[in-house]
Amino acid sequence: GHEVDPSSRNTVQWCVVGALICAVPQTEPFSSTLDAVIALKRAVAADDIVEWQDALGRTQQDVLDIYDRAIAMAQAGTL
Repeated sequence: GHEVDPSSRNTVQWCVVGALICAVPQTEPFSSTLDAVIALKRAVAADDIVEWQDALGRTQQDVLDIYDRAIAMAQAGTL
């Protein structure tokens, strides 16, 4: 495969950040996406969320779990 823009109709697989870019409605300010990335970084306690995602042995379920953790932290006001 080759790299494409996350919002491209040809995209079939997203990284953790690319998925956020696509999930936040285009009508939202960019800060909404940035806030979500910061929340994920805090949830995994890592500076580089993509490096965390790409770590050897990382599973899709690990990534889904960290989204859930970031959402829970945001809802609890602990970000």
